[in-house]
Amino acid sequence: MSLLHVVPRQGASLDKNDIVLTTHLSHTKFQNLLLQLQYWNGPASVAVYIKEENEIDMLFDFLEEHEQDVRQASFHIVMEKTSQLQYPFNTLRQAALDGVESDYFLAMDVDLIPLPQNCHGNLTETLARIQVPNKNNHLFVLPAFSIAPFPGEKFASPEMLPSSKQEAKKMVHQNQMIQFHKSSFPQGHGPTQYDTWLQNTNVPGIIPDDPIYEINVTLEESVRYEPYVVGYKPGIPRYWEGTTIECQQGLLLFSRRL
Repeated sequence: MSLLHVVPRQGASLDKNDIVLTTHLSHTKFQNLLLQLQYWNGPASVAVYIKEENEIDMLFDFLEEHEQDVRQASFHIVMEKTSQLQYPFNTLRQAALDGVESDYFLAMDVDLIPLPQNCHGNLTETLARIQVPNKNNHLFVLPAFSIAPFPGEKFASPEMLPSSKQEAKKMVHQNQMIQFHKSSFPQGHGPTQYDTWLQNTNVPGIIPDDPIYEINVTLEESVRYEPYVVGYKPGIPRYWEGTTIECQQGLLLFSRRL
């Protein structure tokens, strides 16, 4: 069972062209959500998995304590017990998508940090420059990376985050940052064509003049491909089929954990 807008987003109504971050979590990852929302700095739709009654109290205690930090987010509750899944990923993703109040969304998991800081503003600016012939069958991929934490630490610190694409590329070349799940699940992000993304070397700042390139995904690759995407909500079925996928050159996602 999904309960949408249990806690509504604060502020004015959104423009239909605004981009809403969709994310999901259980009570164990509230701190991850705070960091994600800080870097996103825009409207968000958050699905929370509730397994036990006391977790409802934990959620509302968290929201009360961090009211200013989460004011741009709406919260939705998913209560679904299943013997097959400990955590119903797709149900939560769909609940977050159902809660989006505009035409565009960014689908993410809560362990990822959208970069650069104020990613919402940068991504909105970039999307406005892109001419899309058919919004209904296009998704825009944000390449995701992982960075190893310091020895003895569970997570990398925010100070380790790259502040620009140029800095991210330098970290990749120095083996400080790698493709997300490259070792454990290379099929999940391999079709994103990281080498192509990294080839853009002469662009000052963060966002290049031509911010996209097309990704050709075979039918076999599409079965395991799990990119993080910006999409047009009115054209998206309950889950995506038969889409053209393109990669956004200037922005990236970052996981603090390998």
